[in-house]
Amino acid sequence: MSMPRRYVLCPVGSAGDVFPFIAVGRALRRLDREVLLVATENFAAAAAEADLPFAALGSAEDFERVKSIPDLWHPRRGFGVVMKLVAEGMRAAYARLDELVDPRRDVLVTHILALSARVHQEVRGTPGSTLHLAPSAYRSDFAQPSMLPGMNLDRLPRFLKRTFWWLVDRGFLDPAIAPALNAWRRELGLAPVRRVFKDWVHAEGGTVALFPASFGPP
Repeated sequence: MSMPRRYVLCPVGSAGDVFPFIAVGRALRRLDREVLLVATENFAAAAAEADLPFAALGSAEDFERVKSIPDLWHPRRGFGVVMKLVAEGMRAAYARLDELVDPRRDVLVTHILALSARVHQEVRGTPGSTLHLAPSAYRSDFAQPSMLPGMNLDRLPRFLKRTFWWLVDRGFLDPAIAPALNAWRRELGLAPVRRVFKDWVHAEGGTVALFPASFGPP
């Protein structure tokens, strides 16, 4: 007899990232599914209010320390700060998931920045999906996400859209996270990842687009 599934929700970030996962957890609970929310300690009260089992990944003090980093809120330097924090926390987050997750029964529902959970899926064979909170996670050849105010790539030929994203990956996204991620992957015996945010961040079990059609058309 197979074991009942439990959905392990792994958001990364602040309230705007975590509360959508809590809403998903509440919906799963209404369907009589088992759920575990894994987030920083300061969301324990919100999980309790939603009647969701909770496991801490990082302390409330760590969360407040991160919030106080000035460049975190800078329009250009903020992404690099976030990637540095993700890289620094990957191994500890993976170890915590190893304590909590049973690959034979659990399903990981992950945030786009939950890179430790994505690696856990590869190493342990844990099934799962990625829950995307904004259409910018998807690189459509037709309806491009708006990256800069007033910049609309929709009318460009498809090859130019793909070239644009290649340049973004090569010059901006991969340099911020790929070296640290691939150094860790080598330790685990995994192949390196190139263009991390093009394909790899999306779980093999598929993605869930948790945003209204007004943000981006299905």
